[in-house]
Amino acid sequence: MISQRHRPLVYGAVAVAVVWLVAIVGYVIAKNSRVTGEKVRAYMHSNDLSQLSGPARAKAIKKLTDQLNALPAE
Repeated sequence: MISQRHRPLVYGAVAVAVVWLVAIVGYVIAKNSRVTGEKVRAYMHSNDLSQLSGPARAKAIKKLTDQLNALPAE
């Protein structure tokens, strides 16, 4: 078992490791959720709007407009 003297150091090291892990996971999620022109183009080519009907078509158009509005101004 860990001695009483070293226990706070171990807890501190574990806490720092957990904080770093959460930060890295958050960074990766944010990086992958960023909309790019390539992602919009891939979505457009993967969904043929002429083949969709009704609610599925409306949902696809809504998602496409959300992606286009999320693109940076560049």
